[in-house]
Amino acid sequence: MNVFASRVRNGRMNDAEHRASDVRSRCALSVSLIALFPEIVEAAISVGVTGRARDRGLWRFQPFQLRDFAFDARKTVDGRPAGGGAGMVLMQEPLDRAVVAAKAWHGADAKVVLLAPDGDRLEQRGVKQ
Repeated sequence: MNVFASRVRNGRMNDAEHRASDVRSRCALSVSLIALFPEIVEAAISVGVTGRARDRGLWRFQPFQLRDFAFDARKTVDGRPAGGGAGMVLMQEPLDRAVVAAKAWHGADAKVVLLAPDGDRLEQRGVKQ
């Protein structure tokens, strides 16, 4: 479990979080990702232009493993679709806890973007809002 998940549980800030707070104030862009396989994205952004910019401290990235926020021993994060049928539905509780941890990592003015397959298409003019 990462330090931000533990902060959500006990409400205290430790040394690692104080260091993260210092970095947060120096970076122009902070991005976090809540996913079942965040290491895939981590590998992709560690190379090329994004990797060099990150190495220079121009932006920072924090992956959050959704299973770290699950309640049961099996780290279950998917539930059954309402009404049955095929597909995967994420459980609300682990996702809510992960969003709280991500917002704590970003600071008070964090914006949250949740993507869904049935949502509106994300276009540049909407990003500028």
